[in-house]
Amino acid sequence: MNETIMLCLEKLDIGGVETAVVTQALALKEKGYNIVILSKDGVYTKKLQEHGIICINFDFTICNYWDFDKSKEIIDIFEKYKVVQVHINQFPILLSVLPACLIKKVPFVAYMHIGISYIGEDHNNVFDYYENNFPIFRSAFKLLFKYANKIICITQSVQDYIIKRYKISNNDCKVLPNSINFNTYKTSREVKELNKFLIISRLSKEKEISIFNAIDLYVEFCKYKNNSSCKLDIVGTGNSLENIKKYIKSNEYENYNINFLGSSDDMPNLIEQYDVVIGQGRSLIESIAMKKIVIISGTNSIKGIVDIKNINEAIAGNFSGNNLTSISYYDISKQLLEIDYKKIKNIVNENYNVIKKFLSIYDNIYIIPEDMAQLKVDKNDVIQMLASLMTTIKELENEKNKIWNDYIEYKQYMENIENNIKTENKNLRKEIDNIYNSKRWKLISSIIDLTKNKEQ
Repeated sequence: MNETIMLCLEKLDIGGVETAVVTQALALKEKGYNIVILSKDGVYTKKLQEHGIICINFDFTICNYWDFDKSKEIIDIFEKYKVVQVHINQFPILLSVLPACLIKKVPFVAYMHIGISYIGEDHNNVFDYYENNFPIFRSAFKLLFKYANKIICITQSVQDYIIKRYKISNNDCKVLPNSINFNTYKTSREVKELNKFLIISRLSKEKEISIFNAIDLYVEFCKYKNNSSCKLDIVGTGNSLENIKKYIKSNEYENYNINFLGSSDDMPNLIEQYDVVIGQGRSLIESIAMKKIVIISGTNSIKGIVDIKNINEAIAGNFSGNNLTSISYYDISKQLLEIDYKKIKNIVNENYNVIKKFLSIYDNIYIIPEDMAQLKVDKNDVIQMLASLMTTIKELENEKNKIWNDYIEYKQYMENIENNIKTENKNLRKEIDNIYNSKRWKLISSIIDLTKNKEQ
């Protein structure tokens, strides 16, 4: 019977992590494994199911405690599908998947789908974010790195950082770059001139500057080329969609044929239609495999056209561009204008040969060896997790009591105000009645009546 591997991530939607997991799932399926994916449904769900992969719609809600209720659900899934190993792909799922793995002693792999820009030395990186905003991650990360069969990093710089920060042995880590299935990415359309531009990106806050820069570059190129056949399509979804549309409008770019296409679950056929792809990360690897001209738009600036002179550096930085020099829109536009058919052919073929050698998924996939089929767990760690849960329950109970006491106090405060107002109104009414009944008021009323009669 084939072994079952479970892959866990937040959602099967467009994005670098998501497409990496999809590629991995399909490759593992080809190797003969049964694959179960635990994730929210997304654009890739149907495609995976068509390949016989089981997709379980699961909501990994981030919290500040070990989510044992969801861990129990995951344990039931382990038992139902006879899961022998788990691949953890994103941090928010740790709080339910990790306890399930430790309790059932199911071995797991921890994937670090992060680039160097997420682990800068400014103490405001992805690990700081989780540990500061959700303190439970201080123990979650320690347990993750302690018990992971292997910690997979997409770049050497990320591996070095994790080893230093969490005091991990070098033997516990492995660098496997973002990779693709070259059987999936095949092109029949030759790029002969540069008119059709494409941006593939999650439309999120952290991607905004990269997308703005890519749009600016395209517009700069159009100004110099003065060609009405140019167009830019943007593929992806996210909560920054309206911000990007506003950016286009505020810069008066509406006449430059910029279009939003939403999500796509068929990247090869999509990329096939274009000449130039601007972006970062995995989408550029896919585009090079489809023999397109690619330009790295880094987190903060444009890094230039990828060619034989910088492609190895680009691979080392996971096509983030953080290890490359920034280049002006003018210089890149000038380079693009100078690229003729012959140069296009040379660039795309040379780039393709390099990534074919280093970035095939079949050479960059990790499977836990059979002799490590059961996780060895220190029972004290599980006890501490349970103790942490009890502490969390106690804290929530205290918070609930505080909220209730605050409510009672506020209720009493409002009742006192209401009673005071009633008392004041009562006293005021009494004073008014005394005035109406007084001799002075009767005298004033008589004078008013006499005045009225005189006027009449």
